[in-house]
Amino acid sequence: MSEVFGASQGTRHKHAVGTGGLYPPEFVTQGLRPIFSPFWADLPHANIFTAITSDILHQLHQGIFKDHFKKWCITLVGKQNFDAHFRAMPAFSGLRHFKEGISKVKQWTGTDHKQVQRIFLAALVGTAPHLDVIKAGCNLLDFIYLAQYQSHTDCTLVVLQQALDSFHMVKDIFIDLGCWEHFNMLKIHSLQHYVETIRSLGSLDGLNTETLERLHINFAKKAYSASNRRDYLVQMTRWLQCQEAIIWFSSTSSVVLKLMDANPSNRTSMTASAALAML
Repeated sequence: MSEVFGASQGTRHKHAVGTGGLYPPEFVTQGLRPIFSPFWADLPHANIFTAITSDILHQLHQGIFKDHFKKWCITLVGKQNFDAHFRAMPAFSGLRHFKEGISKVKQWTGTDHKQVQRIFLAALVGTAPHLDVIKAGCNLLDFIYLAQYQSHTDCTLVVLQQALDSFHMVKDIFIDLGCWEHFNMLKIHSLQHYVETIRSLGSLDGLNTETLERLHINFAKKAYSASNRRDYLVQMTRWLQCQEAIIWFSSTSSVVLKLMDANPSNRTSMTASAALAML
């Protein structure tokens, strides 16, 4: 902890000598941001770094796969060639057919990433310039799929670590082929903590932010789309209240209808009592 506090003092000094309030060059090259007097500095028996847990959506789907591995493969193969392979795949039940390819897709969801990952290796085979590119993709996708297990055993964790080790053994092919410069990245580094996180906190489905993203769509994006973009907070609140009222009315109505079907002789009295209950 003393090393952390010492680094904090050094960070404060470097930022103080910055010109014009800008970050010093050391900050820019390392991707650092200053943190002054962290709230956890005086907390006893607390390790703030244990609060940084593994996240399947932003570290694996949108991080390693979308922002890095997919871009590396597109750089090696070419957009037109890669899209042609996706378009040439026949339609099959349970698999999404990307009729326009994947290079033109602007917004990706967690579901979109999962659909692409199912057929990514099939599109990559025959176009990759080196066999190690296929091996890296196979090992990385194995790691992504294993990390999503809802329950783990010692055997599955061993296989998960083996998939990561195999990826590290062949990942330098992307540097050799000139599509990437280095692997000194936080998202690559975070992969080595997955087994440790699972052992201490359980399966990662309980830590995945994809659930919260779903709530963000239901309670923010849809509500904003229903507004006229002016004074949208009031309109969003009213829209959510209306949706909640509709849900309550639908659930109450379904219960009433079931009770009426179960007691046809009391249909009149049941209707009156249901009407009182819904007031």
